[in-house]
Amino acid sequence: LFRSHFLLPDNNISVAEIPGGSFEFRRDGSPASNLSEGEKTVITFAYFLATLENNGASLNQTIVFLDDPISSLDSNHIYAIYALITKQLEPCLQIFVSTHNSELYSLLKDYWFYAAQQFANHANACAYYTRRYLDGTSHRWHSTLEDTPTLLRKYKSEYQFVFEQLHLFSSSQAPTLHEAYTSPNLMRKFLEVYLGFKKPCVSQWSKKLDLLFDAEVDQVEIQKFSDDASHLQGLSRALQQPNFISNAQNTVKKVIQALKAKDLPHYTSMCTVIGVAP
Repeated sequence: LFRSHFLLPDNNISVAEIPGGSFEFRRDGSPASNLSEGEKTVITFAYFLATLENNGASLNQTIVFLDDPISSLDSNHIYAIYALITKQLEPCLQIFVSTHNSELYSLLKDYWFYAAQQFANHANACAYYTRRYLDGTSHRWHSTLEDTPTLLRKYKSEYQFVFEQLHLFSSSQAPTLHEAYTSPNLMRKFLEVYLGFKKPCVSQWSKKLDLLFDAEVDQVEIQKFSDDASHLQGLSRALQQPNFISNAQNTVKKVIQALKAKDLPHYTSMCTVIGVAP
């Protein structure tokens, strides 16, 4: 259980053999019947690492695929997972790591890519981006594997990439259902970060919209769009509203224009980052 103790150093989970050649997990000497999702993830990951060299297998001849190894774990465990991946698994023939966690991605990017070259692919490492998009004709989701966008390579945060996506959508001459469908979630991400830095003394992001909008009606509109529309279940609600695309684009435009009006230096800087004229 070395690896699980490494991941959860303050945990009191242990393994004990029981008759019949089996084993059980115990907490403080008693059967651990209510393991948390994080504890289950840690134990599973530790077991996976421990069995990689079973039956005489050699790491330098082993291809390892880790699917979101920090799933169900809080941010305190990211560095421990990172250390195990980059040290214990470094001898592997090949390692694949898929994750939607930007912090883990950033750590691995720093380790595996050329920081001096905007994190270009290393001779022995590549980064890819899974793009999930919505077909406006068939209303079906599709996925493609693409080279990682420059902004996700260059910066530790996804903030710049999110702003670029919103800016592209707001100025598009032919906005798509996919762009409209994903814009509420992207806008909330952007506003949470921007407003969080501008007014950290207030915890709820929607209570800080006065920094961008003077009128309360505008504040309510942006808050409801970002909160409600970012939790659409399937496509039913979007497809039931023929004007969903134009409404979404107009709402995003409001935020972009408000940022330009209220914080021109930041807006100008962000436009420079994404390579467009302010």
